[in-house]
Amino acid sequence: MFFKSKRNVREPDESVRLTSSIEALIWRQEAKDGQLDIRFGLNRIDAKGNVRRTFAPNQIGELVASLGALAVAIGQAPGIEAHLATELRELGAGIVLLLDKPKGNGLEAEESAPKRLFA
Repeated sequence: MFFKSKRNVREPDESVRLTSSIEALIWRQEAKDGQLDIRFGLNRIDAKGNVRRTFAPNQIGELVASLGALAVAIGQAPGIEAHLATELRELGAGIVLLLDKPKGNGLEAEESAPKRLFA
């Protein structure tokens, strides 16, 4: 038996399309200590424009690129703690470098079989 609870869901302050199939929903408010409190969610937009909450394995690259973009953007937002802002900007820049790195540069090393996450 399931009981439905009534809860208020606040609409996002902003919705940003990060890639062709991923959008970020962003909620902002000032915390009691004066710092900016940012929360975000990611949605997938299918070919028909419908919002979905699930992602396919082929979208992992887009998710990584989206998280890099969010890290840079949140790191540049006013009101973010300086130390966190720096870490986020560096993380975002590192993700961009990783994604831009040429594939197959140099000798290919033998890969050991990673442990399986799913059976």
